[in-house]
Amino acid sequence: MTKEKVLLWVDDKPENNAAIINAAQAKGVKVYTYDTTEAVRDIFECALFLLLNSYCDQTPLKLAQAVQRVLNLDLSLNEIDLRLITDLHRFEKGIEVKDAGIQLIHQLKKENVIAPVLIFSGPDIASNFSTLFPGEDATVTSDRDVVSKFALFG
Repeated sequence: MTKEKVLLWVDDKPENNAAIINAAQAKGVKVYTYDTTEAVRDIFECALFLLLNSYCDQTPLKLAQAVQRVLNLDLSLNEIDLRLITDLHRFEKGIEVKDAGIQLIHQLKKENVIAPVLIFSGPDIASNFSTLFPGEDATVTSDRDVVSKFALFG
């Protein structure tokens, strides 16, 4: 059975990632770009609303199927392979949010979303992440090759 590869990319400047996004789409990855944490949160809240109103268990599989409905993906697929890439720092609705990527990870955990998340940040932040954000458990990189491999589901 084929899994639909879905990448949600949250960045206030998605044009900076155009080459990686285009490469992923060329490999058949469904890429959705958003510029705020709120937009991604809304997807999962809609999916959970669908689950709650259909009286099904909130298992990862059921959540994945609900996300498929929200994103208008092929419902004949039983599963999606979901990944997220986020920048750490961004402007959301004109407001600077220095830990936006971390806030997104916390929101996903709150919604019980189980999916790999990669924070794409500048080299100063990536190399000092644990010092700057003690206690946060996140995968952070500034390496475009690492981001590309992640986006291509490699």
